[in-house]
Amino acid sequence: MTDHRPAVLCDLIYSNTEPGHGGRHRSLQLREIVEEAGFEAMVMPVTLAVSNVACYAAGLKALLRYRMPPGSGWRWLRRWGRNSLRFRNALKTGKDLRLLLWENTRPVGYLSPLLAREAGLPVYAAPQNIEALARGRIIRRPSDYPLAEVCAEMAALRLADHVDAICQTEQWFMAHHGIVAGFLPYHPPRPVREQMLKVRQQRIEKPDSGRFLIMGTTTNPPTRQGMVALLKMLSQDQAADSPAVDVIGTGTDTMRSEFSHPRFHFHGRVSAEKLDELLAGASATLIHQPLATGALTRVAELLMAGVPVIANPVAARSTGHHTGVHVFEDEAGLLALGRSSLPMPPIPSVPEKVVSIVSRLRSYREPAETRNQ
Repeated sequence: MTDHRPAVLCDLIYSNTEPGHGGRHRSLQLREIVEEAGFEAMVMPVTLAVSNVACYAAGLKALLRYRMPPGSGWRWLRRWGRNSLRFRNALKTGKDLRLLLWENTRPVGYLSPLLAREAGLPVYAAPQNIEALARGRIIRRPSDYPLAEVCAEMAALRLADHVDAICQTEQWFMAHHGIVAGFLPYHPPRPVREQMLKVRQQRIEKPDSGRFLIMGTTTNPPTRQGMVALLKMLSQDQAADSPAVDVIGTGTDTMRSEFSHPRFHFHGRVSAEKLDELLAGASATLIHQPLATGALTRVAELLMAGVPVIANPVAARSTGHHTGVHVFEDEAGLLALGRSSLPMPPIPSVPEKVVSIVSRLRSYREPAETRNQ
């Protein structure tokens, strides 16, 4: 006799189960939470093998039926149509669906809570960030504010039965739009934890190299701005015994001409093995962000690996439950922390909020009529 498991329909941003980057790791964490609660995680595929004509037809129907927010013409009709068809195909599988876990809160995903409500499924939203503000834009005049996009995103989130933000600042923002959101901090999923714990063991077995590590991709403008700010501040330290700095990530090798400091070593994109080697030998990782949405998943991962984190307040947002994050406000604070001997942080425990979410999801294992009694 097979063990029957009810299913949670998961509209995730990343359906790939292999570790890769922070966004994918958050999707993996949510999937792991669903399975820990005793459900089958039924992840909707990102792609769907249907014709463009079928997508356009389904998109037009969605536009008229659900009054979708205005997009940019045919492209959006096709996207909404594909999302509608993939959702409806999932409903036809015969699975015992109890809940929609909705992470894909980008505009193309606004249909999901509408379709779930129509199908009688409760909606649990766990956005990675406020998407309308996730483009690194700076508001210099009122016309820069993406008002229509923010209002559309908040209207979609209000359709959920429960919302958990990855960032505590975004709880405050959502509250101003009538959304009482909880806080679901990022905790590395199992494959990421296992890899980071291997790095921690390497750090225990050998002394660190006395080098700092800066990670990021220069293709993301706010990330590049933060890296440049860090390197400019570190350039002011002229002490002979100042530590070397390894800078890694896509495009970082192009920064050599901009910072020809002898202590700075630009590696560009590195292999997983090289990354582990640099993490195992780093005295600390330095992070600076000028502006951001969501929360940095890499902080919890670095702490899991036993690497102290030196970060500015924006980069350190929503990390108050961790030990091992050292916050600097300015250049003097950064250089002072850089001269300090920072202890290895303890292994982060599973946050209580994650445990409570698992418990809440377990309640959906009961049929709706039983839960509502």
